[in-house]
Amino acid sequence: MSALDLGPLLHALGLDADHPRPWRNHYVTGAGDLEIAPLVAAELMAPARAPGFLPPEDRVFVATDAGRVAAIAENRRLHPPLSRSQSRYLAWLRTDGCCGNFGEYLRKRLYERAGVGT
Repeated sequence: MSALDLGPLLHALGLDADHPRPWRNHYVTGAGDLEIAPLVAAELMAPARAPGFLPPEDRVFVATDAGRVAAIAENRRLHPPLSRSQSRYLAWLRTDGCCGNFGEYLRKRLYERAGVGT
């Protein structure tokens, strides 16, 4: 996948730093979109039926099974999962200092209340 821009594929599946799992599967574009053609040629995306409310010049594409696999791998490369320590620290930052300093937050295991794993 070296030369392919997987941006439209990531967008179609709703993948980003906050969404590591696909939650949608559509990409709407105009007739002259040059980013989609290489993804269709690589069989990572395929044309789909456009809903009636779209203008006739708009095109709809969906990710194929191979595209889904490639997109998840690319999103993981771009946004690797946080470590346990990173997750705890970010949870502490979201407390806006109401729980003391970070050391106290850890000693009191307040991260468990925030739903952050152990």
